[in-house]
Amino acid sequence: MVNSMATRVNEIDVLDVDILYEYGLDSAPMLAIRAPFATSGDGAGLVGSVIVTLSGQRQIMAVARRTSAPIAKGEPIGVQARPIEKTTVDAR
Repeated sequence: MVNSMATRVNEIDVLDVDILYEYGLDSAPMLAIRAPFATSGDGAGLVGSVIVTLSGQRQIMAVARRTSAPIAKGEPIGVQARPIEKTTVDAR
């Protein structure tokens, strides 16, 4: 499902990503995903985007990595994402 295209809905990017698993980092709930496109090492291009999970839509708040190298398309990365209400963004 990795897709380099993002759908724009209400001026928010809705990304089609592969979600690998959930985990916790310093008590923060995290998701391991495959990066949908290449971006800077800090993941600034992903922050603020919305992903669709089995439990609903979540907005990416931060990217957690142990390196500062650029992120390659398809690379497994950790993201902290907060749940958002379905009425906020309608992914199609």
